[in-house]
Amino acid sequence: MQEVKRALFPLAPDRRREIIAEIKDDLYSKMEDAGIKTERDAQEFVKKLESPGTLAKKYIRIYGISWQYLGLLCACSIFLALISVPIIPVPGGIFVFPETLAGLTVFILTVFVVWTFISLGKSAWWIGGTVFITRTLLYFIYAYIYNIMFDTVDTLTFFVTSLSFLIMGYLIIHINKERETND
Repeated sequence: MQEVKRALFPLAPDRRREIIAEIKDDLYSKMEDAGIKTERDAQEFVKKLESPGTLAKKYIRIYGISWQYLGLLCACSIFLALISVPIIPVPGGIFVFPETLAGLTVFILTVFVVWTFISLGKSAWWIGGTVFITRTLLYFIYAYIYNIMFDTVDTLTFFVTSLSFLIMGYLIIHINKERETND
């Protein structure tokens, strides 16, 4: 039950409590129907149950994730999108990341975006869109407010990496749909 409760974290707290109570009631009635008398019977019964992750995913698909959870993920995506650009304007000057650190932050952002699309499905479009918009706005802030001149390769790289987060999301959702229909 603890694993299910943890996996239901994206849902609102009240909804989680309702679902846990429903699962407990269902579990107790199934145990009574199964006529469990020994520990071995109990172990066999538990083996036949769905995994906590699968059960939680079903409820998340039914109810959707809470706006608080989605807001937290969007805030994380904004932060990661901001630090994934090697140039950060700071009061009193412009701070430039070393290239290796910039690459690391882009990698971390990529892992974050992929994880949200795998975990949340279509709801992760909010995260992918937030990353794309944040990075695009940042580019225009650099170019027009701070007058940072980007060469053509940097501009293309910037927009291709920003757009790739949305493309990855589309591919992940498409692959997950294919896998579900094959199952």
